[in-house]
Amino acid sequence: MFKIDLKRTYRAMIKNSVGTDLFKNLFVLKDGESIDILDGGDLSCSFFVSGVLSYFNLVKAPHATVSGLVRDLEESGWTKTEKPKEGDIVVWEAQAQTGDELHKHVGFYISEREAISNSFIKKVPALHHITFEDTRKVEVLYTNSIIN
Repeated sequence: MFKIDLKRTYRAMIKNSVGTDLFKNLFVLKDGESIDILDGGDLSCSFFVSGVLSYFNLVKAPHATVSGLVRDLEESGWTKTEKPKEGDIVVWEAQAQTGDELHKHVGFYISEREAISNSFIKKVPALHHITFEDTRKVEVLYTNSIIN
């Protein structure tokens, strides 16, 4: 009998997500019209992270916003940490990315130098520097004993 190695599978899924189009679109019905609220991948960071977490039942549902995801993380047993490990969740400060509208950003901690999050430029998950080369401050990190 085999048992899934949750920790290794979870971390592999995060790393294997780089470049995938899977999280580009989330359609909702508004006044009878179907619209993509993620703008073709421009606003997909929360949907990407919550989609992976939902797959492993580590949150209650997928989310389109960072604030909704953070609420779910805290309700689902994730706790703040100052000593993150691979697979933990990173929330970055709000910044303007398209136009003047400010958006927080969320992704996965890989190492003290690297993270994976949805790139609003590439419109897919991408590996990058943890602070985007000192242009975006990490606001909070979350961990969960199930994956660590």
